[in-house]
Amino acid sequence: VDPESLAPAGTTRFAAFAVIVGMGGVLSLLSTSVLTDRRLRSAMVLWASLLTVTAASTAAAVDRWHAVFGSPERGLGLLTWIGFGLAFVLGAGLVEREGTHRAVLLVTRAAASVLVAVAGFALAERAGFDPAGTAWSGARLGAPFAQSTFLAVGLVLLGAPATGVVLDRGQPILWRLVGTVGVVGGVVALAGTQARGPIVGLGVGLALLATARPGRRTNPRTTRLQAIVPAALCLVVTAGVVVALSVVRGWSSFGGRLDEWAVGWRGIRSRPLLGAGPEGYRATFGSLVDADYVRRYGAETITDRAHHALIDTALSSGILAALLLGSLWFVVVRAGWHLLRSRDSAGSRGASMSMRGLVVGVVAVLTQQLLLFPLAEIDPVLWLLAGVIVASAQRDTVLGRRFRNPAADRPPRAPIALALVGVVVVLVAVSSAVSAWFLTTSALGDRAMASAPTFRQISSEQAADRALAHRPQSVRLVFAAAAIHATGPSLRDLDQALELLDIGLADHPHDPALRTAYARALVERAERSDLSADAGAAVAQLDRFVADAPNQPRLSALLARAQQLSGNLESARRSIDRALDLDPDNHEFQALRDDIEKS
Repeated sequence: VDPESLAPAGTTRFAAFAVIVGMGGVLSLLSTSVLTDRRLRSAMVLWASLLTVTAASTAAAVDRWHAVFGSPERGLGLLTWIGFGLAFVLGAGLVEREGTHRAVLLVTRAAASVLVAVAGFALAERAGFDPAGTAWSGARLGAPFAQSTFLAVGLVLLGAPATGVVLDRGQPILWRLVGTVGVVGGVVALAGTQARGPIVGLGVGLALLATARPGRRTNPRTTRLQAIVPAALCLVVTAGVVVALSVVRGWSSFGGRLDEWAVGWRGIRSRPLLGAGPEGYRATFGSLVDADYVRRYGAETITDRAHHALIDTALSSGILAALLLGSLWFVVVRAGWHLLRSRDSAGSRGASMSMRGLVVGVVAVLTQQLLLFPLAEIDPVLWLLAGVIVASAQRDTVLGRRFRNPAADRPPRAPIALALVGVVVVLVAVSSAVSAWFLTTSALGDRAMASAPTFRQISSEQAADRALAHRPQSVRLVFAAAAIHATGPSLRDLDQALELLDIGLADHPHDPALRTAYARALVERAERSDLSADAGAAVAQLDRFVADAPNQPRLSALLARAQQLSGNLESARRSIDRALDLDPDNHEFQALRDDIEKS
């Protein structure tokens, strides 16, 4: 739990995202004509379609609560996807309101400033200063995200625009110095993360920059040669860096990534239209893995995302949602390509360097998402910068002639425009209010639960119940409260734990952690009561759980114990043999096998 709401994966992060993006999106909608600008029609239609499909998958999700709000660990529910769309609108609205030149200066200077803070935080971690408890494991840097790959993605996304600021001759010397400090610190921190996916993305972004040559009056063969050589050099250097990091970290993760994609494809085939709902992969993963995967990687860690953004999106919201997201990527990359190809993409030579850095950063992060997944921590900034790129491309003088649509200069009919903006603003306001309630109750619940072991005026059980009164839908709080009640010596304590787990399973019927805790509590009750009826109830429930997730060794072992208590020793032997087949080195399973043989 997170009583102060300050953990990297805690509620403060989502509160800041909901408030800043929500308010900024509403102001952008009210002060600009982004939604009704015909030059941005394709991007807006794609976003509207993606959010509509995501909403439909949320309605049919296996875990509707997490589908709307997101899980505590990831926070990538429907409301977060709406926030991504608002961030895109905010970036496009900034261009509409301030013009391309000033918008690019604003976002690149902001990127340079934030890069200084993020890199400084990470380097402080390297020096042993970690007041927020965000240090990552081993020798790899992870602060302030408490995850090395997340930090690397943020450094690349911010570092490329900051490099543009450094190379921008039109920027004041102070901002160029800020950018230099940020870039130097960012490079050192990026090396400390040892992350490979963002490096690959950065190499692709630089190759795109090297390939895009402004102007068309030179010899075509010379132009192609001038583009291919530096682009190939970028990719070769990138491959060398990835190989070096793989030698340091080991090559096993490549095979693991392919195995995860194979599990993901099985999930897509089982639910191709609407997927399992946002954050639904966690609930269905146990039924998708095969025995070989469990033997190779174990089953203790609950996988809740596929390491490929398009596969992850198809798993959560269906194949159509993945195609729409890929189409949005294409729109962004296409706009970036045309900006790199234009002679004066932001109004002056200096600003053009900033724009180039912006494009490289966004393309790099989109590329690395083919090896990772959408991030609630990073993607709001990614889509804001993408909105700036797409809107700038449509306003560019060269692109204006290429894509000019005479109807784009005519304002839309006022009633339609006002109605459209009004509907969106109301939806955003409702989403922000719901998010605020969710975040507030999350913080209150965590604070109450944190007092359970130490609060002297009430018992731990009462503190746990008070926490659940704030957030009865929280898997973490249900799990913790049930564990506290289950430690009591009486059957009544265990029954209270089972009642709490029943409540949790009513909201999250397929959650693997709650199912395992519920099965364990049923078996423990059968052990304490020594009643055949309790043992039979445990066997019946575990039969259903094992049928849904046949390759989860913990469930098979619990089923074996329940069958032993019910006197069905032959079935107990088969179940424990199945558990040991999946996890042969588990000493607890081996001890249970010996006990069954003695019975």
